[in-house]
This record gives sequence, C-alpha cells and structure tokens, in this order.
Amino acid sequence: MTGPYLKAAFEDSCVPQIVVSKNGEILGVNDQACRLLGVEKAELLSMRHDDLSLEEDFGSLDGLTDLFNENDLQNWQTEQRYVRSDSVVIWASVGVSAIKNNGKAAALLLQLQDITSQKITEEDLQQNNEDLEQFIRTASHDLREPLTTVAGYASLLMRRYSSALDANGIHFLSEVINSAKRMEQKIDDLLMFSRAGRAVPVGVFPLGVAIEEARRAVNVSAEESKAVFHIPEDLPVIQGDRSMIAQVFQNLFSNSLKYRSDAPPEITVQARPSTENIWQISVTDNGIGFDMAHKDRIFVVFQRLHTIEQYPGTGIGLAITKRIIERHRGKIWTESVPGKGSTFYFTLSTVPQP
Repeated sequence: MTGPYLKAAFEDSCVPQIVVSKNGEILGVNDQACRLLGVEKAELLSMRHDDLSLEEDFGSLDGLTDLFNENDLQNWQTEQRYVRSDSVVIWASVGVSAIKNNGKAAALLLQLQDITSQKITEEDLQQNNEDLEQFIRTASHDLREPLTTVAGYASLLMRRYSSALDANGIHFLSEVINSAKRMEQKIDDLLMFSRAGRAVPVGVFPLGVAIEEARRAVNVSAEESKAVFHIPEDLPVIQGDRSMIAQVFQNLFSNSLKYRSDAPPEITVQARPSTENIWQISVTDNGIGFDMAHKDRIFVVFQRLHTIEQYPGTGIGLAITKRIIERHRGKIWTESVPGKGSTFYFTLSTVPQP
C-alpha cells in the first residue's frame, strides 16, 4: 500500500488516531481524534501528548519507544485520561503500535476508544465496594468485641474451675471457646473477601515473582510435609496486581498442602499461551482430590466439602481466589479425580508479545 493510501486510511478512519514522536510531540492527528478531544487539528499539531493529559498522568508514554525496541513488541494496550478543550475529563482505551524507521520504533501510533461511561460505572462499583468494605470493617469490629468477651470468660472459667467440672462441663466450655475462635476467623476471612473485590491497580509484573512470593508464604507447611514444587522458569509478564495474584497462588498452594494424600505433596505450576495476550495458568497437585459434582460449590463463600475436624479452616480461600481472578478479567475452573489430585486452571492477561 502506497503513502497516499496510508494517509487516507489514517485521515478517514472512524477510530480516533494520534501520532506521537519519541519525545512526546504530536506529529499527526485525524478528524475523529479532534472531535473526541474537542481541539482543532492545527492546535493539536502544536501540542505535546502531555498537554492533553491530567497532570498526574504526565509522562505516560515516556520510554515506550525504547520498550518497543528492546522487547520487539508489536503493540501495547493501556488506559489514559484526556482533558478536552471544555475541561471535561474523558477516559480512553489506548492501543499503541510502533511506527518504525529502519526497523526501529521512531514514533507511536495511538488508537483511542472512548470508555468514559464504562469507567464511570467501574468507579461507581468501586465506591460501592469501598462502602461495603467499610461496613464490613465496622461490623467486624463490633462483632469481634462480644466474641472476645465470650471466649475470654470461657477461658477464665476453664483455667479457674476446670477441677470442679466433669468431663461434659469441660467439653461444653471447650466448644464455646473453639466456636468463638472460628467465628472470629470467619469475620477476618469475610473482610479479606471484601478486599478481594477492589479495583485492580494497573501494573505489570513477572509472574514468577508472584509465584515465589506465594511459595515463601507457605514455606513452613511445605517443609513439614516435604512438599516438592515444580515451577517453570519461562513465565510471562502479567498485567494486574502482583500481591493479588500472589494471594491466588498462596491459596492454591495452601489447599494442596492441606488436602494432601499420604505421599509427600507435589505441586506443579504450568503456563501456556491461550489466545492473544491471554495465558492459561494451572496448579496441579497429587492430593486427595474431590468429586467433580462439587466443582462449583467449592468456589462459594464458606462452603466446605469436609468437616472442620478433618480439615480446619473456613472454606473461603477458593472464593477469594475466584474473585481476584475475575477482577483481573480472567476465568477459573478445576478438574479433579478423588484420590488422584486436583488441577486448578485460570487465565490472566499478559503484556502484548510480538
């Protein structure tokens, strides 16, 4: 395709497009971008990309051409706030691709999609989540106080008057103490579940770093059970929040160590490309497994497949895991055979690769 045709495709595109130099100057802009931003073309061509951005977003493209060259990237996806000429702030999903000269990225082509309505909805949802979290935090504090009192007096009775109690009396007091402790744990887990619904910070991180963070968190249990981890070295760079994804792996590792068979636990992590910019991750163990009739139930808050006496816990770990993955716009599912272990699969978005 020759130059004039490329220019016409750029000018006549229904997608707002901006060409930005390596140093941030606006080199080209089409009519749709002018309409979106409410700025005349001549004025835009005298501006820098930062002139269109909120102050806290200045420098959002700094070093991006170098990143394209160093990693041989073909495209990059991000979100950006722009300030229109009427001072209205809009959100845009920005697809960035390199304009190359002699095989090197010399400028950037930005393709914009107005997502302001979507972001407003997300912000409203996030506010609702924050209000709910505040309510749960307050409620948890108010509920924990009487529970602490009950457990405290029950423990005091056990210490001071156990000699005056028969076996039934000691059993009853023990049940009161243990039930209060379980209720406190459920309150803590419910607060953690609400926090897992927070908006995901925009960021990138090596998946291997999150996995290692999770592995260190379960190190004591792993050493006690003589667990063996099989973790590949060739892992992708993920878009999202590292601490949240580390929590996902920590929950899955903890389950593998808890629901283990008589053999030492073996935990295998695998990762492979699924579709464009999406990777499928799996965590497999050789534990006790479960009946697939319960495959949906295990992701529900406080649902358990075993009694507390068999396996301690509140049954919220997988619900938190599911919520985090869904907040990262991924999906999670499982396969298991009783007595032969389980595999949990989930998808995550990665940094675009060539």
